[in-house]
Amino acid sequence: MIPRLPKLNPALPFGTHTKYLGGEPVIYDRIIIVVNDPEIDACVLTTAIAYGTATHAELRFLQVFSIEELATSVPCDQTRWLSQLTSWQATAHQAGLAASVAQMVGDPVQTISEMARSWDADLVVMCGRELSGRGMQPLTCDDVATYAGCSVLSVEQATTNTVSVRMVVKTPEQRELEVTKARLESLLAL
Repeated sequence: MIPRLPKLNPALPFGTHTKYLGGEPVIYDRIIIVVNDPEIDACVLTTAIAYGTATHAELRFLQVFSIEELATSVPCDQTRWLSQLTSWQATAHQAGLAASVAQMVGDPVQTISEMARSWDADLVVMCGRELSGRGMQPLTCDDVATYAGCSVLSVEQATTNTVSVRMVVKTPEQRELEVTKARLESLLAL
């Protein structure tokens, strides 16, 4: 089941990505896919590619290692993960999408948020479960949505044939307001 956003305009095909706020379309041109667990992330990958195909978006697969995890992992773990990311990138390419891979070290919420802002992402897609394994702090959709400055879609495999989704939408106006606020706060901090 491909998740669809509410308030679809039935006159437009799904491929034009049809979520409307105040009469204006919100198009997701750049989508970050947060990767944490290959078994959980299969439904995240499928959903992200569906959204990317619908909007002709550019995808970035992002994996964040905590500092603690990096200190205790062996290099072959990182290589295995990079291989998995590259495989998913190839899947996106086969679907006709531009895709890239990034592995970063740091606090997951902060790192994802920084990547979303610096890459000018429109949407972050992540697992709907609270993730904490691999030495990471728990990571939730709400945590990322608070700091990322873009919409966040959490995806979870509900049953064999269904996917549960939850979306925190940030309109372009909200994003602009957050950028302006951040600029003012940085000026005042000087």
